[in-house]
Amino acid sequence: MNYQHHLFCLAISKKLDAYVIAPVYPLAPKHSCDETFDLMDDLYGSLISKMGKDQTISLMGDSAGGGFVLSFCQYLKAIDLPQPNNIVVYSPWVDIALSNPPYDNDSDPILGEIGLREIGKSWAGELDTHDYRVSSLFGDNTDLPRTLTFAGDNEIFYKDILKYHEKLKEDGVDARLIVGEGMFHIYPLFPSPEAWAAFKELKKEFE
Repeated sequence: MNYQHHLFCLAISKKLDAYVIAPVYPLAPKHSCDETFDLMDDLYGSLISKMGKDQTISLMGDSAGGGFVLSFCQYLKAIDLPQPNNIVVYSPWVDIALSNPPYDNDSDPILGEIGLREIGKSWAGELDTHDYRVSSLFGDNTDLPRTLTFAGDNEIFYKDILKYHEKLKEDGVDARLIVGEGMFHIYPLFPSPEAWAAFKELKKEFE
């Protein structure tokens, strides 16, 4: 986590009166997704077992973390653990194979296609890059909870996010997509009027 993530988690905690857990999990290129799934299995299972009847759990993530949250919720069905109450993702990386070129590298000031492809291969490890555990775009969304997605229409992932949002709707998920016009990757995490508008949409999700 970087400084911006810490500030964002603090804002969520205060504005939503929520207890925020930000796990530091193994990352590519030194680690692959298998290690992270193992770690999150234990953490999530522990949280579920300790929850009271009046408590709810939400899973959030941005960029690669957003893609992981979606894949993890698809995976929860395979290990027979309950879904969270809702999902919130910011600019999720839903297809690490980047299998729908061409991608707009010029409009995204943060990410580039060449580097993403190499990181994606590292994250997949021995898995195919189209495996749902690394690319949620190719997974089964049936029975996933209410899902809120934020994306900027200038980011490199935008068309993949649109495609995934349509899949959510087709699979019967209560899904909402907030698009920041002229905005870049994970724009809600940066101080701006557009980010504040995005935060208001987040608050609506929990009212």
